[in-house]
Amino acid sequence: MLINLIAAAVGGSLKINLNDDSITDAEVDGTAEAGIRIDANGNVYALTDNLASADQIFLATDWARPTTFAPGAYQVRFTGASGTITASTAAEDVWHPLSSGDFQVSTERVVGAGDGSTVGNLTIEIREGTGPVLASADYVLTATVIIL
Repeated sequence: MLINLIAAAVGGSLKINLNDDSITDAEVDGTAEAGIRIDANGNVYALTDNLASADQIFLATDWARPTTFAPGAYQVRFTGASGTITASTAAEDVWHPLSSGDFQVSTERVVGAGDGSTVGNLTIEIREGTGPVLASADYVLTATVIIL
């Protein structure tokens, strides 16, 4: 691919990578929401505290290294969803160009649902242009409400 050729020409080595992970948000007497964000800047973030906190995960490998190659022509989607996915940037199985902005998927449990957890399982994939999938990983998103 063109971007890989450019990386090789300038002495760089482009790596596209995703890593399996579990992300949990637990809230006492309040709504919980956990998610994952694939940033157009080349990084991946775990979203907790009702999506207000973003912590970069797998710092050494997310999702493009070096990040100067992001967003390029890369696209991302989620597939194989089970459980509950309450919000996403694009519908399941729909490719989202990262040049259009970040990609986010989340699950939520409202306080009115009572004690317990809402879980969403999914696979996230990345490709360049309309090419084959270059990286994929499985994620478990858990939103837990604790009523005192």
